[in-house]
Order: sequence, then structure tokens, then C-alpha cells
Amino acid sequence: MPPVPGQVRPRSTGLRAAIITAGAVVAVFGLAGATTTAIARTHDFPVTSLADSVATNGISAIEIRSGMGDVTVVTGTGQSIEYELTARGARTAEDLVTRDGSTLVFDTRRDGDRWDWGFGWPGWDDDQRIIITVPARLVPDLTLDAGTGEVTIAGDFGDVELHAGVGDVTLSGTAASLRIDSGVGRVRADAATDGPVVVTGGVGEAIVDLGTTTAPESVTLDAGVGSVQLLLPPLTRGYDVRVDGGIGEVLRGEPQADPAGVDAGPVPVTIRGGVGEVVVGTSVASH
Repeated sequence: MPPVPGQVRPRSTGLRAAIITAGAVVAVFGLAGATTTAIARTHDFPVTSLADSVATNGISAIEIRSGMGDVTVVTGTGQSIEYELTARGARTAEDLVTRDGSTLVFDTRRDGDRWDWGFGWPGWDDDQRIIITVPARLVPDLTLDAGTGEVTIAGDFGDVELHAGVGDVTLSGTAASLRIDSGVGRVRADAATDGPVVVTGGVGEAIVDLGTTTAPESVTLDAGVGSVQLLLPPLTRGYDVRVDGGIGEVLRGEPQADPAGVDAGPVPVTIRGGVGEVVVGTSVASH
């Protein structure tokens, strides 16, 4: 039928259905958001706090598996391994601290604290933490699988393996060997080692300063998306550097052979470029 002048024709059924559907979606998401907010404000998470010490007899390694919250590991003057743990959920000491042969394991991870689609409760990670003080005489191997939160490690350790999560990482002291897998955040490692060094870049800035007193056995750097700065000690016979691929820039300023440096070398250095910038330079630190 031809249109009548001045007459307003009804919308098509398809358009009407689309409008109704869009309105329903908005209403559902608005209700979901309101419901989530209401639940988040009223949900009460139980918290478990634990403080104790463990004798060092037979312990040669420490492994930490953290969920949400900060992690601090330092060396002290005591004779036992002292710890303070705070974790979400009704947990027992047997859940949080276990022994696997000669390895003391701290595990504060817990499933079910987060919606599967990514919502987290406001304040749900408040006050969660791991604080461990290790006797200076022990020098244990240290493995840390970090979640979300700041990580601080200071002292003398054996083989150190650090898998960073989301948050800043600060490491200082000595290690028999050093492996760092960067996550999302800033990594600062000031550590002397005479073993192999492996650094994998993540998203963010990573600075690894190996000092001037000890020669590493080898260095392998896999660059990520962020920037990586590697500072090497001067050696009497220098370094053998190889750079493989990547689209980021690699700025080489490694120390040349120096008669006044550590009596070692040539030490192999392998750099696998990534997306971000890699800078190799000379350390001036005293560690």
C-alpha cells in the first residue's frame, strides 16, 4: 500500500525486536553489576594468620607458591626459619607449610577466591602476605612462584629461581645461580653469582646488575615486550656475546677485557631479542 501523506508508519518487526533485545541486554548487565556490587560489599572472607618457626635440620631448599599479596624473604641472625603468613580462607598450618624431603614449602594459593569470568572482590587481597626470615648460615636454594603483589628478596642463597607474577620484584645479595622469569611489573636484581644466569623478559622494565666482584659462568637473556638492562662485571678476558633475532633494539656496551677486572672469561653471553629494548653495559656496583 502506498504511504498516506502525514501518516507515520509503524516500525518494522525486525527493528522492534532489535530494540527490545538491546534493552533487555542493558537491563541484565545493569542488574548483574548491581548484584555483583551488593555481594562484593557483603561477602566476608575468612582470613588465616600463622606465625611460627621451623628448625633447619635437613632443610636445604625453600619453595614459595604465593597467590595474592606481598612476599618478603630475608636472611637474619636467628637459628631457625621464622615465618608469618596471612591467607584468605579457613586454612590450617598443614595446608600452608609442608615439607617435601629437604625442601620447606610455603603455599598460600587457593582456588575459588575469584569468579571464573574475572570479577574479584574489592579488598580481597588486602593483608595477604608471606614474610620469611632465613638464618644467614643456611644459604638455601630458593624457588618462588609469585602471584600478584610485591616481592622482596635479600640475602645469600643457593640456586635462585624466580617466576614473577604481577607486581614489582626487588632482589639483592648473592646466589649460586640465578634464573628470573619476569612477569608484569618492574624487576630489579642486584646479585652476585658465579653460576649461570638466565633472564626472561616480561612486560615492564627489568634491570639485572651482577656487580663487580664475581664472574658469572654464563648469561642467557630472552627479551620480552618491555625493556631489559643487563650490567656485567669487568673481566680480565671479557665476554663472548651472541645476539639472535628479535625486532627490538639491542644496545651493546659490554665490558671489554680489563686487566683490573675479575680473573675470568671469556664468559658466553647469549641475547635473544624480543620486542622491547635490550641494553648491555658495565656494572659499577660493589656487590
